[in-house]
Amino acid sequence: MIYRLLRGFSIDFFQALVVAFIWIFSPFSVTFCFHHYSYLILPFQITVVAALVLQQLLLEYSNKKRTSCSVWLQRLILLGLGCCIAWTGESHLPLSVFILGVTALFTPSKKSSVQRITELMMILGPIIIGVIFHRFMWMMLIPKASRQQARYHFSLPKIDIMINYLNIFFVSLWLGIKEQLVPIVTFVGNKISRQRQL
Repeated sequence: MIYRLLRGFSIDFFQALVVAFIWIFSPFSVTFCFHHYSYLILPFQITVVAALVLQQLLLEYSNKKRTSCSVWLQRLILLGLGCCIAWTGESHLPLSVFILGVTALFTPSKKSSVQRITELMMILGPIIIGVIFHRFMWMMLIPKASRQQARYHFSLPKIDIMINYLNIFFVSLWLGIKEQLVPIVTFVGNKISRQRQL
């Protein structure tokens, strides 16, 4: 999907393929923790799908064979994807809106700027409404006294604690390089595991 999205921007075949492969082989694209997946990865996967649908809607503007039914079906899909983006967290929202905005404004299409923004609002509208609805529901369900209490407190650590944390970090970093990276680079991982088994 990332490859098709980039090709829709008239990006070179090789560049689009490289970006797609970087994502496929990235350790961040696959996680076995459902909480991390649903909060950190799933929203961006939905954003990529939404950008692809939006891009296809803009690219097919000059296609005479398409019907108004297919156009409204794509718009209906965008409405649903907008709700999904709004209700899968909040940290991704600024970047998702930016990605969708870039897709709407820079996809090669015969549509005017007003038409592009209109199509963009088909997905941004549900996102805005979804966030506002979520906020009001939260205010209705959570007691006012609980809302006034700070969920966490942030303060800078003292120098001695900071030095201790840095020491722990660099020791663990060195151990990680020694135990994981060196066997991979030197191709001796299998030999080490065999020696441990013996």
